[in-house]
Amino acid sequence: MTRDQDFKRLVRARMRETGENYTLARSHFENASRNSARNDAPHDEASADASADVRSSTAGATAHERAAAQQRRTIRPFFDAEGRRLLSIPTKRSTRMAVLLDLVGHFEPNREYTEAEVGAVLAPVHEDVAYLRRELVNVGYLTRSAGIYRLAERVPERDVRWAHEFPEWERLWLSAYLAGAGGNPG
Repeated sequence: MTRDQDFKRLVRARMRETGENYTLARSHFENASRNSARNDAPHDEASADASADVRSSTAGATAHERAAAQQRRTIRPFFDAEGRRLLSIPTKRSTRMAVLLDLVGHFEPNREYTEAEVGAVLAPVHEDVAYLRRELVNVGYLTRSAGIYRLAERVPERDVRWAHEFPEWERLWLSAYLAGAGGNPG
């Protein structure tokens, strides 16, 4: 069997496991290969130690633990040291989606919010409350009807063209949180 056939077999197995389309599943392995090459490149001792810590901490980790760690790594640069205040809104869509997913944890499932209450929840996070509120509605995390907001009842359906923009953490954490069984995102 050729290496291409082996690679395709791995990609198809990931497709069955995760429900991803072929392109997304393939990109997972290609990114892993690139990251592995980057980790093998010479670098300073401090980053070598940090890389070793990350690899050892995720080696036996479950998919849930790996996705949570990835979520934390993605959003950390955009929040203050305490992780409470959003320093800047990411311009890269996939990173912005990870930040928005984190903001979902500030809302209670099955609770209705007025626009003022949504603003009160978001104001301590960032001054551009209107933008964050609109984005949360646009990506399907919040629903709005007659001026009343609430968290979506289920994980929003994602068009395959945009699914890769949303973190794996959404698939693994959000449905449990919306059902009232989740914890803090990341």
